[in-house]
Amino acid sequence: PDPFEELPEADDFDGALDLGLLGLHPPYADLGLFSPARVNGQDAQPVIVKVPVNLLCRHVLCVGATGSGKTTLFFTLQDALRKLVHPAHKPRNFISIGFKRDGRHRISEVPNLLVLKISPQSNFKWNFTIPPDGVSQEEWDITWTRVVCETQGLSLGIESLLLSNVRKLRSRNQIITIEQLYRELAAQKPRAFREVNWFVSLTNRLDSLRVFNTMLNTTVALPLHQLVERFCIEFELDDAGEFKTTFGTLISIGLYKERLAKNLRGDELFVPIFCDEMLFLGSKVIQKSCFLGDPMLFQLIRLGREMGIAFISATNEPTALSDSLKVNAATKLLMNPGRFQDGLDIGISMNLSREQLEAILELRPGQAVMQLEGMKAF
Repeated sequence: PDPFEELPEADDFDGALDLGLLGLHPPYADLGLFSPARVNGQDAQPVIVKVPVNLLCRHVLCVGATGSGKTTLFFTLQDALRKLVHPAHKPRNFISIGFKRDGRHRISEVPNLLVLKISPQSNFKWNFTIPPDGVSQEEWDITWTRVVCETQGLSLGIESLLLSNVRKLRSRNQIITIEQLYRELAAQKPRAFREVNWFVSLTNRLDSLRVFNTMLNTTVALPLHQLVERFCIEFELDDAGEFKTTFGTLISIGLYKERLAKNLRGDELFVPIFCDEMLFLGSKVIQKSCFLGDPMLFQLIRLGREMGIAFISATNEPTALSDSLKVNAATKLLMNPGRFQDGLDIGISMNLSREQLEAILELRPGQAVMQLEGMKAF
């Protein structure tokens, strides 16, 4: 299909999303071929790029060096999404998982923006051992214990140890906390040498997690789905230390589990999850270090679309990013990567020629090469 084919207006949900002026110039759209002379020449008038909403629901990946314009692109996308008409005539809100604290200044621009800071001095309460609405306690205990072990590099044996202790505590208390779980494990005396290593590894991780007790020691869950119906939510994880990946994954998986339990399916009800540095959630290292097969977040990347979970993510190190996201992103934007090797990595997945890849290094901030699934890059 022709990327410039006439599309319905963006205010019709079944139409397209107006990305605004992204600095995409007509030469880049000429049959997908670059003209380096035009790149170095005077700017042509920017074109309006419209992306079918059903492609957005199949993930968006933006790659570019620091300063290439990724954050500005994110803000442009967020504003455009909020203008889309929701089927229930509600605002089209978004979730942002941020690691650079870039989103908080948008409070003056996004009236319903809610900023939640995850740190040892968190400004909200969230006991992640309590299941999302509609999800059974047993199912959620299996889920969150697996996420903790996957994101902390703990083995299958340690996961079994953690889950068995969670179930033991749960038989005595309807609601448990990480502090209770730590004390339960610390009071036990392992019998076998192998169990000693498991206990030490697990109690060390839980002990480190206790610095978040201000947030975790509560009887309150995080009603994320209910919140996103009213607010755009910015999670700040830059002070979450070694647990950035854990908390970011729990946010995404929790939303998916609740939508699955409530059968909230399809493109019309999709919730965009922005991530300004996807390496913290979806790197090759995280994927390969898991002892339990493919980590849950990577399964979510493949299956989340059915439940309306769409990742709009960015990175400046595509070579370190998992191939799962590159393959499953239906919309890709490549800004100046800074290094040819980084441009080559993502350019191959966009089917760019050598000439196109060389021209990418001449892109200025705000300029990008874009590919929609089934079309040539422009």
